[in-house]
Amino acid sequence: MLRFIAFIIVAQLAFADGFADYWYAGKSEVAVYDLQQSRYGEMRAGTATLIFVTEPFSKKKHVKLDDPSKAKSDATTVLKLNMVKKYNTGIYPYSVMSSGFADVNTGQLYKATTSIQEWCGHVFMQANSTGKNDYKYQGFSYFESEGDESGTLKNTALAEELMLKIRLEKLDPSMKELKLVPSQEMLRLLHIAPASVAASLSWTETDKTRTLSVNYENAMEFETVITYSKEFPHVIQSWSESFTKGGKRHTSTAKLKTVQMLPYWSMNSSRYDKVRKEIGLE
Repeated sequence: MLRFIAFIIVAQLAFADGFADYWYAGKSEVAVYDLQQSRYGEMRAGTATLIFVTEPFSKKKHVKLDDPSKAKSDATTVLKLNMVKKYNTGIYPYSVMSSGFADVNTGQLYKATTSIQEWCGHVFMQANSTGKNDYKYQGFSYFESEGDESGTLKNTALAEELMLKIRLEKLDPSMKELKLVPSQEMLRLLHIAPASVAASLSWTETDKTRTLSVNYENAMEFETVITYSKEFPHVIQSWSESFTKGGKRHTSTAKLKTVQMLPYWSMNSSRYDKVRKEIGLE
């Protein structure tokens, strides 16, 4: 009974600050960004898209529920982020997609996945929560040095939860240190084994935005910088990822072009082709 009452209180608070009006209106937030991706020592122009949406989720199976009413206590609601990047390297294209699923009430990250496709082959990685700060992961790659792998990550956070917790207001701006696994995208592109490292967090503000800078204490000096709106719904305005390799600093950036709430799953008719241009995808 206490858990039920607590859930109602949380729901009421969320509705009061506009959370329910924004995230439970039957639409997804689709934000399109100008991408400058560093790859093979050169900058590549492309497009990044962030798709945020709430959906019913199984806490045990870590999948979207077909019928939440049948799942009973196993059912929860997550904020899902699908990050999609498209860019070309010379003659051949790259397609990168990362997904994260965080509980809307607690911010708990249940699962993170990343797939990367290009003409040489494709790789995939998935991490599933086994406890509050523990994960098991699997990786699959066409590279001999990586192949099929699996392991555990203990007492750590994952980079994939940063944007989700920002949107859910579950990341405390007073936090200065964090054990963190770099993004799966970064790990796969640089062929680095998953591992938790110490990271320092710093925050800066303007009248309208807040910026989080995350600096990883590793040999390649990873850094992630995320700028977002201070006011709800805390739209991601830009982000960057940097690393040092071969004595050079490499930085990829994404800057917001458009953001709309769309029921994109019902917009699969050819009559919606024009919308792609309207929101900056073409």
